[in-house]
Amino acid sequence: QKVVEKSGNPNIALIFASRIKNIDISKLQQIVIESKNPQLAASFAESVDGADIETLENVVLQSKNPRFIYYFARFVRGANLEPLQEAIIESGDPQYACYYARYIDGADIKRLEDVVIKSKNYKQACYFAYYVQGADVERLQKEFAPYGNIRGTIIEEKLKQKKTDVSFEDFLPVK
Repeated sequence: QKVVEKSGNPNIALIFASRIKNIDISKLQQIVIESKNPQLAASFAESVDGADIETLENVVLQSKNPRFIYYFARFVRGANLEPLQEAIIESGDPQYACYYARYIDGADIKRLEDVVIKSKNYKQACYFAYYVQGADVERLQKEFAPYGNIRGTIIEEKLKQKKTDVSFEDFLPVK
């Protein structure tokens, strides 16, 4: 363990801490925290028993990277979901707003839907309408009707294959 600590390499610290049991993780965790790498912080929090979730969550939040913020919310037990959701909303990233709304229990669907609408990303709007429980499909249809269609996307095929309240025609532009 001393060799790993002396190296100061956050990747090695993560691997060592996650694979070796009954060790003092405090110095290894500090190496990861000091790296300010959100991916390593999230992985450490997820895979190392006894990790300081709050401090590692702060590393992820400070990165403002929606990918790792979402990952932390979804996979780290004990994560504080409220600030993570706020960070996703503030990022304005429609893809991670969709993922957060779909996979995180208790997500604020309306506020995350607002992110998708504000982005004007048609594909993500269709994803949101199709996959997110509680999505306001009528609102999404109304907001996105003027922007074109989703021909050629994976969502188009899924909408055609699955019987649902959402139909592909509902997303075609108004003539």
